[in-house]
Formats: sequence, C-alpha cells, structure tokens
Amino acid sequence: MGGFHNSVKRDFIKLLYEQNPSKLYYHFGDIDAGGFYILEHLRKKTGIEFEPINMDRNTLEKYKRYWLELSKSDRIRLERIEKNNSKYSEAIRFMLDNNCKLEQEAENQHL
Repeated sequence: MGGFHNSVKRDFIKLLYEQNPSKLYYHFGDIDAGGFYILEHLRKKTGIEFEPINMDRNTLEKYKRYWLELSKSDRIRLERIEKNNSKYSEAIRFMLDNNCKLEQEAENQHL
C-alpha cells in the first residue's frame, strides 16, 4: 500500500483480517526509524500482529552498498523504538552500531 496508512487503508486491512484471521500479515518497509514507526503504528491501530519482512540485520548486511547514514533524529527515534519494543532490537542495534539505514527501493532493484 506504500507510505503511511490512513483510516481508509486501516479499515480495508481490518476487513481483510476479519475475513482471514488465520493468515499471517507482514509489513515491508524501509529499514529506518520511519519504517519501524509505521509498523508499530499499523499494529496498534489495526490490532493485527504484523511481522516485519526484510527489515532485519541480514537484509541490511546483504545490501550494505546501498546504506545511508543515520541522522541525529534517526538515532533518537531508533533508540526510543528499541527501548519500547525489543522485538526489533537486533536490527535497530545493528543500525545504531553501524550508522546505517536502508530504503526498500534498494531491495526492490534486486528482487
């Protein structure tokens, strides 16, 4: 669906979930503070336990040549997300330690 979700998108996703509650639901976003923030917001607003896909350390390492440096605000947001949700802590800690983030367009070029 791309970008930040709105109420129309959320309602559509919830309708899909009501019809298919046993299915797995994934979020493919940028591997940056915004991508993890969108994932958390989506989970909270829909009540669906979305799992990140290709938003992990292995993906970061695979596409190292496309890394971007973290900004100061990236670091602050990532530290806040890591503190509040250990589910993503390995990827976030790797990003903080290696001063890196990755946009999904880098992955899409090679799928």
